[in-house]
Amino acid sequence: MNIKDLKSVTNIGTFKLLLLSCITGGIYLLMWMYRNQARLNAILGQNIVADKFIIGLGVALYWSGVASGSGNPVTLMINVIALIAYAVMYVMWAFKMRKALQHYAVTQYHFKFKMNGFYTCIFTIFYINYCINDFETAYNEHLSFTNKNSDHLQPQETVTETVIEEVVETK
Repeated sequence: MNIKDLKSVTNIGTFKLLLLSCITGGIYLLMWMYRNQARLNAILGQNIVADKFIIGLGVALYWSGVASGSGNPVTLMINVIALIAYAVMYVMWAFKMRKALQHYAVTQYHFKFKMNGFYTCIFTIFYINYCINDFETAYNEHLSFTNKNSDHLQPQETVTETVIEEVVETK
């Protein structure tokens, strides 16, 4: 597996995802999830959610739209329940994806991929998309940090060896 495979699955910037979501009233997010879910599952090596979960999101979005135009208290209640279900399901999906991405980073690339829980809860799919796009950069930063640390330790070991050699020579 190549580290670029993850970003190539989604292949969309976060701003573009937000813009398309606003233009389509959230329908594009469902399409994005449905289209990318199987490929993300294959790369991450986990089944994050079943296709039925994404269909459930679509049903919740549909019912929130159907019930939004009426002044009837029953349809208003359906609208509120559907919107709450829709939001909760997105947050659930985002946290499951967050856990899968962090597990993937540890098992495949041996680094801790830091993802903010607050951002995951508030920005859900947009934050996950951002993190997927940023995964390679975070890994490269991890590598440069570990290389700097190992470079920093290298001269100390050399200095220690030199001091030991000088002490041995003086005796």
